[in-house]
Parts: sequence; C-alpha cells; structure tokens
Amino acid sequence: MIPAGTLKHKVTLEQQSATKDATGQRVNSWATLATVRASIKTGKGAEKKSASGEVEFAGVLIVIRYSSAVSVLNSGDRVTDANKGTIYDIDSVVNVNEENRILQLYCIEKSNA
Repeated sequence: MIPAGTLKHKVTLEQQSATKDATGQRVNSWATLATVRASIKTGKGAEKKSASGEVEFAGVLIVIRYSSAVSVLNSGDRVTDANKGTIYDIDSVVNVNEENRILQLYCIEKSNA
C-alpha cells in the first residue's frame, strides 16, 4: 500500500491517439487517461536493477496507485506534472508484484515541454 502522504504530485497520464483532419491527414494528439496523485523520484531513487543486479535505468520513477483506468499504460505514453508542467516519457511500466495495487512508471524527463 502507498501512504497517501507520499503522493504529493498531481499528474496527468496520457496516451497518444491519431485522428484525421479535414483534409484526411493524420494528426497525432494526446488523450488523457486519468489525473492521479503520484510520487516522483529522480536520480538514484529511480534506479531499476536488471536480473543480473546491474543498474539499467536512472531517470525518473513515478509511483501511482493501480486502477483499471491506468492499467493500459505502456512505454510510449507520457505523464505531465500538473504543478510544474513537466512532461515525462514512459520508458517502462511495472505492476509491482503483479498485485494490481501499485504501478511504477520508469520515465525520462523531456528536455522541452
């Protein structure tokens, strides 16, 4: 379980969707899946170890509560910090212990919003 006090950030979870404009051209946009509370850790707190024990990722770790609305998240989706406007690209999604309680989103902060 995640203590409520650790979920200090309000974030928007988004998936890319494609539509067609009036001329029939494909237009990519971002569709909001959900707005949730999250914990955001950068640097060493965001390291993920491989099966061999080596650190394979050091970026941003975003932790949220699992729900059916967010269960479809995967790499290629993104997270926007509602307070700062920072955008994070999701590199991988981990359902902790496959218990459908906590999702860990390993992300990379975009250099420009």
